[in-house]
Amino acid sequence: MIGWGLGFLMAMIAVSMMKTWYFMEMNRNCVLREVKRVELQIARLAERLAEK
Repeated sequence: MIGWGLGFLMAMIAVSMMKTWYFMEMNRNCVLREVKRVELQIARLAERLAEK
């Protein structure tokens, strides 16, 4: 019975670690997307200022 309990505990820890890793990856992708969006806006602003 203790073996089943330990196995269940290890499985729950593994699932928690995978969920944490997945959340961190999704957050990193969102941050990269926002940085690229800001870079594009800066480039467009620089173009407008260069035209004047």
